Amino acid sequence: MTDFESSCCGSEPNVKSGLKRQVTNWENARLDKPLRVYHECLAEMFGTCVVILFGDGIVASLHMQQAQLKMQPGGQVDDHFAANQYVNMGWGLGVAFGVMVSFETSGAHLSPAVTLNDMIFGNMSLARGLLYMASQMLGAILGAFLVTINYVVFKGGDALTNFYCTSPFPGVS
Repeated sequence: MTDFESSCCGSEPNVKSGLKRQVTNWENARLDKPLRVYHECLAEMFGTCVVILFGDGIVASLHMQQAQLKMQPGGQVDDHFAANQYVNMGWGLGVAFGVMVSFETSGAHLSPAVTLNDMIFGNMSLARGLLYMASQMLGAILGAFLVTINYVVFKGGDALTNFYCTSPFPGVS
């Protein structure tokens, strides 16, 4: 039986093929440990920044759009449910893009709660977990800062004051 026949038709795997799998996992890569942790922290920071940039950005744009509609004569914004779908889709895309940014490098924790869970159950060391949390906080601050400078208000312009917190919309008690 030839190598080809044994690899596709036989019961034994072909171990003579000489094909080697390329290493793509950061844990197995030949990088110095501090450099690997640095890359993971950067990935967490940028991933969290993307989540906040999309999430807060979509909420801020919705508030500005509703403020502009109310300023027009007879403008009344009553379609709160469509606005909620708009915000939900924006946050969902933000989380998806944040995961895409950081999953391959750091596992896309993107939240100190997920990192704390890994630390409590022994999947992550205390030092690495604290570095992840600090990176996530910096990423969230950077994302919020980018949204804020995008909606900066000059004299005589519309002001956007509260888009960083969750509050009930009209009609919810």
